[in-house]
Amino acid sequence: MKQSIIAPYAMKRLTLTVVLFLIFSITASLVHGKDAVTYFAYPHPPESLPVGTPRANYYVEHFWDHCPWKSAFSSNRKMADAFMDYAEMLPLANRDTVFISIDRLIDKVKKRPENLLALTRMAEAAFYSDSAIIPSDEVYLPFAKAVAGHKKIKGADHDYFARQANVISHSQEGMTLPPAEIILSDGSTAVLNDTTCGAGEYVIIFDTPGSSAAMMARTRFAANIAARQLVDAGILKPIFLYPGTPDKSWWKNMATLPQSWTVGAMPSAPDMIDLRIQPTIYIADSSMRITKKFMSMPLLIAACEKIIQELNHSGQ
Repeated sequence: MKQSIIAPYAMKRLTLTVVLFLIFSITASLVHGKDAVTYFAYPHPPESLPVGTPRANYYVEHFWDHCPWKSAFSSNRKMADAFMDYAEMLPLANRDTVFISIDRLIDKVKKRPENLLALTRMAEAAFYSDSAIIPSDEVYLPFAKAVAGHKKIKGADHDYFARQANVISHSQEGMTLPPAEIILSDGSTAVLNDTTCGAGEYVIIFDTPGSSAAMMARTRFAANIAARQLVDAGILKPIFLYPGTPDKSWWKNMATLPQSWTVGAMPSAPDMIDLRIQPTIYIADSSMRITKKFMSMPLLIAACEKIIQELNHSGQ
């Protein structure tokens, strides 16, 4: 599989965050040790298990063994505290162990719709909200899908989590962007996936209405010399989309954008694309597979400048 041009530069900034988070998680496991007062008895990995992933796997796998399920949600606050203790250890465990554990947890509560809703709200706070300490769409998705697929959960609660499940299912790194209809400036329509052609990568910027940050991001990218060189060379292909149905004044303002940009409106975007972060910038490869979600404009510009430097150096 072809490697992304931009994404490797995006990963470097995450290294310190990952290290700090691992330290935080290990500290949390020590705080909730044998002498801690918890809602129910937490697991204590055997001393024979090596420190690190094996112990984390044991902890995650057995975390809910002593949970009093019949009365667990009589105190949502205590249950939420326990859930957060559980969530903090997930990044240290193996992926398969994490998802098996989550499936078993959902299975324990799904017979009572009100408990499943409460659990999913806890998962949203931990993994998906703006203030989430362990942001992870992939980990949150099973919870949202469980509510969306529950026959006894209807109305606003169902619609809220069903929309989240649909958005996440189209917006994770490694996924292909949905074949959504976009309206072009001349009034014609196209399918987002059908805009692919040749080599290069796509920079997809969503123009969130009323967002000065989105407007500034668009302006900075259009004005940056390195970005323009990459666009002119066909290495980067910008797509600028309004996530809704714009009025005539919006189309008029967009006439100032470079002719090399694809400009359009995507009315279905709020129900299919994760737009929580502003400005909303995705990087996709030549097949519209997402290689970077929520790319920051400063990091994108820095990556463009780095690539131009490397191209100039290799050409000497």
